[in-house]
Amino acid sequence: LKILLGCYSNPARDPRGHTVSVVYIAKAHGEPHAADDAKNLKAFNLDEIPEMLCFDHAMILYDYREFVRCGKLPDLRI
Repeated sequence: LKILLGCYSNPARDPRGHTVSVVYIAKAHGEPHAADDAKNLKAFNLDEIPEMLCFDHAMILYDYREFVRCGKLPDLRI
């Protein structure tokens, strides 16, 4: 299963500059490995995600939870 959940590109989403996140829903296995920009990488169950998240990651997770709940992809966010 690999589905495009959405593209998140609000210019205010990252104070360091305009960035775009392309978010896919996919299955993975093994241990995640991150470069130095994500050195504190951790994997969480959906019901154990911390409340404090950076940038617009809470919105992305909200969209994912809604997809899991009802199977509907989010409207385009611009």
